[in-house]
Amino acid sequence: MGRVRSSSLSMYNFLSSYVTQKLNPDLETTSQPQPTSSKSRRLHPTSYLDGLRGIASLLVFFCHYTEENHRYMLPTYGVPDDGDNVGSSPFQLPFLRLLFSGRPMVHIFFVISGFALSYKPLKEIRARNFKGFHASLSSSAFRRPIRLYGPPLVSTCIVFIMVCLGIVYTPHPTFRGQLEHWASSMFYQVLWPWSWDTELRPRYDLHLWTIPIEMCHSMLLFVILLTLSRVKYHVRLVVTLFLLNYCLSCGRWAAFEFIAGMLLAEFHLMAAERRQAQIKLHEHYDPPPVGDGASFLEKILHWCILTIAFYVSGWPNKKPDYAWGISVLDALTPSAFPHNDPTTPQKFWFALCAVAVVWSCGRLSVARNALESRFAQYFGRISFALYIVHGPVLEALQYKITGEPRRRTIGQLGHQAYVPAAAGFGLKGLTGVDTVGQRTLCWLLGLVFFVPLVLVLSDVFCRWVDEPIVDVARRIERRCAIDEHYDRLPGPLLDVVDRDRRHA
Repeated sequence: MGRVRSSSLSMYNFLSSYVTQKLNPDLETTSQPQPTSSKSRRLHPTSYLDGLRGIASLLVFFCHYTEENHRYMLPTYGVPDDGDNVGSSPFQLPFLRLLFSGRPMVHIFFVISGFALSYKPLKEIRARNFKGFHASLSSSAFRRPIRLYGPPLVSTCIVFIMVCLGIVYTPHPTFRGQLEHWASSMFYQVLWPWSWDTELRPRYDLHLWTIPIEMCHSMLLFVILLTLSRVKYHVRLVVTLFLLNYCLSCGRWAAFEFIAGMLLAEFHLMAAERRQAQIKLHEHYDPPPVGDGASFLEKILHWCILTIAFYVSGWPNKKPDYAWGISVLDALTPSAFPHNDPTTPQKFWFALCAVAVVWSCGRLSVARNALESRFAQYFGRISFALYIVHGPVLEALQYKITGEPRRRTIGQLGHQAYVPAAAGFGLKGLTGVDTVGQRTLCWLLGLVFFVPLVLVLSDVFCRWVDEPIVDVARRIERRCAIDEHYDRLPGPLLDVVDRDRRHA
């Protein structure tokens, strides 16, 4: 039996070597081992997008913490909340309020997704490598559902357990009822890609409303890439611009952001090609050009674009008419984004700002260097985990930690409106919320507690859930995908290899 097994392995090795040499004569028969350490992460041309996504994810966390625990900080500076006579915190000033302006950051997520998903397919298109384009596009489309749905499936399972234990929400009377409730929420709110850009607000973590939007627009982007893969660049550009205008005229902000990300990816590739052409042109005559390729006037333009985008991104959720400049933009919002919801007009301007931020950050060396720093790259690595983890953590602990301020007696004893005094607890009970200083201190102390906790749990979730699921998606794809070289063998030889593989 040992000799038969050895013979089978020898035959298999011989046939594998034969196939490799015949179908890939230029390949070397040996390969050097590659380092596999995840800690040595090499920067690539679009690493700044990872850093931008990481910072945006952190600001989304700050936003949800502020909106759910310190609502008095949401109006613009100098405009008190309804029934509130306390002044405004300095963090409510323009630009500073970006620290808890998470809504425009979600739009940045979508532009980055469109950029990242289309970057490699467009690179193959521009190289006229249509075989590579097909392989890249099919690989991305195959792995996308696993990548998007895997981590939320695990996180909602954890929330399901927390509900059963009575840690969050009110549990169902029976375990079976709770399980059916969770399955229904997963199927109709997290895995449901048919509502386009409607916010479904999943019951086990409402922050996962972006997942079905990511899924359906990723597939839309793949269809657009496939449709435009064999047309000339100028035709692709005209069609893309038409689609962008069409999406905005229909009020489809998420489709606009994904397609705009595709357009920015093409511009990025064009700039890289020009850069390479300049280097080749000067390598025999002058030293190769240095810098980021942007002129002084272009840098001034991009800094102005970022300044405007950051100001507009501070659009308050309440009373936008009182914010300087925002009221004008609110009045200029197209009719496709009606005012029936005060947050709907935001989405038009946030979509434009997201495209502007991604574009300008890629053209400014200062911004790129900041986003490629180890700090930003770390947040980029855990960005998806941070986005998923922070919601359940806040839901479980925010009221216990933030607490309630001390309440004075209201009214007189015996009257209907009488409310007795109550001792405060938590951070609000410790600092109070009667002055601007107390509110600002309470907000900062909450971040001091929650940030380390959420980051540690996000890192654990990234290492033990998110990254393994990415690896599982690759493994599933390798097992399911067709091996082109292997399937090109003649029928009898294919049977021999199959038989030897089974015996081996």
